[in-house]
Amino acid sequence: MSVVAPKSRIKFTYEDYKSLPVSENKQYELLDGNIIIVPAPTTYHQRISWRIEFKLALYVDKTKVGEILHAPIDVVLWDEYGCDVV
Repeated sequence: MSVVAPKSRIKFTYEDYKSLPVSENKQYELLDGNIIIVPAPTTYHQRISWRIEFKLALYVDKTKVGEILHAPIDVVLWDEYGCDVV
């Protein structure tokens, strides 16, 4: 579950997002111009994530088709309306 700040008339940009202070205990996302604080994943989520990552890593190592990166890492999604960062 995400914690969403009250909707404001201000739409934040990718530059605004990048200027947020680095935090070891908070993660942010930029969705439709809104800054969202994302809670830490649960242990259940981490266990499932690790199993999926392990299987993907075996496949990627065998086929040499890419690389596996650990979260958190920003994924920036652009379209004609702006950008989202998850």
